[in-house]
Amino acid sequence: VNVFGAKQFHPVVQKSSLEEYFLNFYMCINIGALVGGILVPFIAQHNVTIGYTFATFAMFCSVLCFISGTSRYVRLKPRRSLRSWFASEDKNSLQIISAE
Repeated sequence: VNVFGAKQFHPVVQKSSLEEYFLNFYMCINIGALVGGILVPFIAQHNVTIGYTFATFAMFCSVLCFISGTSRYVRLKPRRSLRSWFASEDKNSLQIISAE
């Protein structure tokens, strides 16, 4: 996911924005893990259904945020097909094995 977000920035022109993105991305991941690791078990001690409903609702909100920005994402076209990539990987691995 972080690579997908990083590809939204030009690596040279927007270097400071890219660094800020990684900082904010990992900060949000860590805050979410901290809140989820403390709040959900605390709520679940009182009512398990509400605790897991809260976690499900938070995940649903994050998916909606992701989908709402889909039209703004930079999506690069693949340079080659996945099939040709696997075929070249298989040939390289066979060459390494036969060289030994």
